[in-house]
Amino acid sequence: MPPFISVIFIIALISALFPSADGAITALTASFCIDIIGMQRRPDLTDTQKKKMRQRVHLAFAFIFLVFVMLFKWVNDPSMIGLILKVATFTYGPLLGLFSFGILVKRSVNDRWVPYVCIASPVICFILDKYQKQIFGSFEIGLELLIINGLITFTGLWLISKPAAVIKD
Repeated sequence: MPPFISVIFIIALISALFPSADGAITALTASFCIDIIGMQRRPDLTDTQKKKMRQRVHLAFAFIFLVFVMLFKWVNDPSMIGLILKVATFTYGPLLGLFSFGILVKRSVNDRWVPYVCIASPVICFILDKYQKQIFGSFEIGLELLIINGLITFTGLWLISKPAAVIKD
C-alpha cells in the first residue's frame, strides 16, 4: 500500500480499537448486566439491588481496564501496536467481508453456514500468514492480510448464497 493509505488505515484502526475508556466501560457494563446477568428479566431484584449490582460490575470492568493499562505499560514493547494491528487483520477481516457483501450484493445467504465461513476465513489467513515464505518466497504479507481475509469471507458468502428472489409490485 502507498504510505498515505497506510497512515489513513492506521489512524482509522486505532480510532476503532481505542474508543474512550468511559464509553467502553459503560457499554461493557450495560451489555454484561443485560445480556449475561439478565437483570431486566429478574423480578426477584429490587431497584436498589440492581443499582448496586450495576455499580459493582462497573467497578470490576474499570479494574480490568486498569490492569490492562498497567500490563501494557509494563510490557512497553514498541511492537505492541504491530501485534494489535496483526490481531485486527484476523478479527476485522470477516467483518469487512460481511459488511461489503451485505452492501454490494443482493443475494440470499444460507444463514446456518455464515459462522463457518467467518471462522474459516481467519483460519485460512493464519495458515497463509504462517507459511507465506514457503508460498510467496521473499514477498511478505503484512496488513494486506485484512483485505485478503475480507475477500475470502466475501467469496465464501458468495458460494453459500443464491440470487435473491425478485418481488414484483
